[in-house]
Formats: sequence, structure tokens, C-alpha cells
Amino acid sequence: MKIEDWCFRSIIGPTYVTATRRPGGQLGSGQATVSRRLHKMGKIRKFGKRVPHELFEDSIGRQLNPCIPLIARQRKKNFLWKTVSGEGKYIMHDNPKHTYIMGRPRTANKISGQKVLLCICWDMKAVLFCKLLQPHKTVALERRSRQWTHLLEGM
Repeated sequence: MKIEDWCFRSIIGPTYVTATRRPGGQLGSGQATVSRRLHKMGKIRKFGKRVPHELFEDSIGRQLNPCIPLIARQRKKNFLWKTVSGEGKYIMHDNPKHTYIMGRPRTANKISGQKVLLCICWDMKAVLFCKLLQPHKTVALERRSRQWTHLLEGM
């Protein structure tokens, strides 16, 4: 460490809470020189004072203490976002095949939908699982348990 650095650190002091004019006058240098020297030492200007860039353990603790009750309250309140619901509904499903040939008149599609089971599971954010079962198939207990197992593996 140079003698100038030692003098500079002794004038600034351990708290670094000084303006730049007073040390500049004591060292016989300008305010800009003192600002550059403080910046090289890792001190930034915050609220009109020079403070270290890094946080000390007590300042981290002071910032963490108000956050702990907020996190606990959020975890208690957040149970709805973790809830997954599911349902099965019979719907009329039509999967038309387009058989249009160029130059020939278009024939009307036959509307003959099939009754199929739509199994869907969702949470508060989005649909997690959606599947159309084959016509005339129902959901048995083992099929439903397999669907929930696949859903949990996917999450």
C-alpha cells in the first residue's frame, strides 16, 4: 500500500461516510480526484454518502428479517395454486376429412359426431393434461389412477 493510500484511508476513516470536498482539501487534491479514488476502492455514492459495494452480514440480516414473515404468509396463502382438479365429460366430436378435388363441386360434410369422453386436468394457471378417449370407452378406476400417475410424473 502506498503512503498516499494510507493517508487517504486514514482521512476517510472506517465508515466512509464523508463528503469528497473535505478529504480533497486535506490532501491538497480536487473533489474529482477523491471521487475517483473512492470508486477505485470499491465505494459507491448512495444517498449522498460513500458506502461499500458489498453488503455486510448485519445489513443482510436487516434486509432479510422483514422478508421472513412475508414468505411464511405467501406459503400459507398459496395452497390454491397447488391444487389440481380433473373432470371427464362426454362431448360430441367430429373429425371431418376434407376430400376436395379441384374442379369438382364441393359436397357438404356429413354431420355425424361421435360421443367421446374428454378427460382434462388443470390447476390455477393452465391445463395440465387433456385427452380424448376412443369412442364408447369409459374411464375405469385403474385408467384414472394411471392418468393421475402420468400427470404427477409430468409435474
